[in-house]
Amino acid sequence: PTPTPAPSPTPDPSQGNRVVISTTVSPSSVTPGQFTTFTYTLLIENVGTSRLHLEQIGSLLPPGFVYVPGSISSTGIQTSQGALVLGEPTVTMVEGRAQHVWDFGTPLPWLESGATARVGLQAAATPLEGTYSSEAWVRVSAEQLGQVSTGEAGAVVAAWPQLDITASSGRVRLLVRAKVQDTDVVIVSWQVE
Repeated sequence: PTPTPAPSPTPDPSQGNRVVISTTVSPSSVTPGQFTTFTYTLLIENVGTSRLHLEQIGSLLPPGFVYVPGSISSTGIQTSQGALVLGEPTVTMVEGRAQHVWDFGTPLPWLESGATARVGLQAAATPLEGTYSSEAWVRVSAEQLGQVSTGEAGAVVAAWPQLDITASSGRVRLLVRAKVQDTDVVIVSWQVE
């Protein structure tokens, strides 16, 4: 299977319908090999001039990140009954990554012009050294250009702390950059001046 979103060209904002999605993650940096629970926050902004009806919201976590059931929170999405409280998403694995999708039936919930919706979820992982990025998307109803807006989530960086060490003897100076991982010190670079 492939990820659900099928991005289409971004509509001309002068047509009145425009949605922007962005994501942050906390913490955004961790020590490699450390089990961590991450909090993702998706911000969905209606920067257009009219109400937008939402058909789908989705996110794709990095490989090895597992959704924490019951961690969903949401604000800002409206229905005829008041604020929409998101339930559990449909979770599927796509190429080794957890994909979370909320599909909405009619009547579709909406986001007012100028409003921002917030969707939160948690994921747990024990990342190795590297950078871990996610994706998020929102699909607006077909009557409103069938727009899919995608955005890259804030990245998680798993890296060992690095130190700059300077030593000198007479006119010779040694500059060393080292990283401390577990019980070892690894020299990343060095220079003699």
